[in-house]
Amino acid sequence: MRINNITEFFHFARNNGLVNIHPEIGAFVRCMEEFGRMCPCDPQTAKSSKVGQCKSLYLNFIQRAPQFKDILLSKVSDNALELCNDGQNFLTITR
Repeated sequence: MRINNITEFFHFARNNGLVNIHPEIGAFVRCMEEFGRMCPCDPQTAKSSKVGQCKSLYLNFIQRAPQFKDILLSKVSDNALELCNDGQNFLTITR
């Protein structure tokens, strides 16, 4: 399975009950929820800043993801989980 960006990881984490496996995922999910609640009238700089904050949390979690290998792989049927951002593969976890 390939997770291409922060939005896909957000849905993956929420749909698979991963929000509480590490504080950084919880912070990431809250960040994405806050971004989702932003008003179209909010300044673009505020939206960009929030996206940057969420990406930072996601990328920080990717560095820790190998310690959660068994939990993450239990949520996918594929033999590998690719964690990417903007088309760039940052980590591949395999069975």
